Amino acid sequence: MGEIWRQFVYGSLRLRHAHASIAPVVRKADGLLKRIASWLCCLVLLLSCAGGPSSATVDKTPARPGATAPALQLPPLTLTLWHPWSGRKEQALDALARSFEQLHPEIRIRLEAHPVASLVHDYAAVAADAGGPQLLLLRGRYVGELALSQHLLPLDTVVPTPTLTLLLPAALANGQVNGHPYGMPLSLDALVFWYDRRMLTRQPASLMDLFAAPGATVTSTVAPDATTTATPQPSIKLAYHLSLVTTLPYLYALDGRLQNASDGVALGTTMRPAAVHWLSALQDLMAQPQVRASDDLALVDRALQIGHAWSAIDWSYQGSEYESVWGKDAIGVAGLLPATTGGKAPPTMVAADVLSVNPVTNAEQRMAAYSFVRYALSEEAQTNLAKIAGVVPANSRAKVDAATHALRAAINTAVPEPTTLDSRSWAILNDMVQNVLTGNAVPEQALDAATAQLQPAH
Repeated sequence: MGEIWRQFVYGSLRLRHAHASIAPVVRKADGLLKRIASWLCCLVLLLSCAGGPSSATVDKTPARPGATAPALQLPPLTLTLWHPWSGRKEQALDALARSFEQLHPEIRIRLEAHPVASLVHDYAAVAADAGGPQLLLLRGRYVGELALSQHLLPLDTVVPTPTLTLLLPAALANGQVNGHPYGMPLSLDALVFWYDRRMLTRQPASLMDLFAAPGATVTSTVAPDATTTATPQPSIKLAYHLSLVTTLPYLYALDGRLQNASDGVALGTTMRPAAVHWLSALQDLMAQPQVRASDDLALVDRALQIGHAWSAIDWSYQGSEYESVWGKDAIGVAGLLPATTGGKAPPTMVAADVLSVNPVTNAEQRMAAYSFVRYALSEEAQTNLAKIAGVVPANSRAKVDAATHALRAAINTAVPEPTTLDSRSWAILNDMVQNVLTGNAVPEQALDAATAQLQPAH
């Protein structure tokens, strides 16, 4: 390098100086160039010691043909799911969410429990302000009100047809409004007839057949208090908590309905005769000897817990309670009995817990939510749900234990809970039934009052 600079300077000096005094200048330039070369060597040495690139540290391996730079790792997409479940059912829902995450590591499901009494109201409030969770688990009867307020997305094309055909039709219908699905059934509950096979060696043909069976006394399994002993008590042939929804199947058995396509709530118009008959029959049922039929749930529950009752009309999820009272081997279960022998059997009322999607979602959240809904309906997810929670799964292919299999067999002709009544209408109709059962009004008066209240809403 010094030699190159020397020749350059010499050439330049020769061009500029043609006299003999050039020698001293050349000697000075030569010394300067040597010092510059020395400084450059020191600089290179310092850079090497400071970790600069060198031939020993640079990877000179050629890149593979077609190789691309590693993708940027994005955080998982989180979906929030509001639900009313607790206990074993909440555990099963958590297991379902974690299984889904294993299949879809790019998605996280965050569960958030809400009280069943306020779930729908709380969701409607936040959805109205363009907020809330991406997913919602709720009872099917509330789907209509939320769908008509445009707080739920229609799910017509989300679930493939082969999967839909595996779902119990009544459970599927419990998430539909005007023929369109706004909720897909995760599990279902059904009103059934439970009976103690030690007391009833055969399934009664009707409620009247049950009431005519020879009476007996039973010994209470729970003492009245800590200072007394259990004593024989008259047996109770039927325990039945009377409410609007638990007695609707007997209105249907009379060919009555709460609603029809032409005039909305129809109890006070085209369905009036059937409605009066239904309400009168509830009064008669309360007056039957050895029957604990009441609107007081605590009173009915006590008759069951102390072992007095031979049978009950109750929801399928209560199976474990009857098992603890009567014993696993003594439980019998069947569809609802007709009121009279030879009469029309009431359909089984099905109430489904359905999964819905919030319209306030972006495209990515929506696709992820749809994936979760599809997985929740799969045979694998439904089998695990039934195993952990003890619920009746909506998918008919799900593997279940003997008790759940018996429940599914008891659901023959099933109808869904109504989905197009709003909260106000449910409250008015519940009050109508309550007024009849407590003697505050005769059936005709209670029916007329409810009809008048319902008119402004329809």
